Amino acid sequence: MLQKALVLYDGECPFCVSSVQRLRRLDWLGKLEFGDARDGAILDRHPGIDAEVALRRLHLVPPGGAILEGFYAFRWLSRRLPALWLIWPFLWIPGVAPVGVRIYDLVARNRFAFGACDGDACDRTTAEPGLRR
Repeated sequence: MLQKALVLYDGECPFCVSSVQRLRRLDWLGKLEFGDARDGAILDRHPGIDAEVALRRLHLVPPGGAILEGFYAFRWLSRRLPALWLIWPFLWIPGVAPVGVRIYDLVARNRFAFGACDGDACDRTTAEPGLRR
């Protein structure tokens, strides 16, 4: 049976939800499953993931591998999603990773500016108290 990688994202962030919708469309080979980082049950199954950090950065739990965050999760995804194969080699050029991390973090910090927010979702950038372990 094919093991899928778990992609964790902030389910209350419109930009994050939109990004995951794009990833779903690009997952032609069915290698991914998705989960809301605010879901305590998912976080309980992956004790190495800090709930607050998972709301600030995309997290990826590959089958049998170490947890990846942000740019490094995107780089892993680019190798597994055929539509991103053309950019994958460029993400390994020396010096690209530190720049990629900075760009990813800049976008992540400002993600609520990229989409309309419902209610107070954009004000909640940390885990709900009920989600903390």
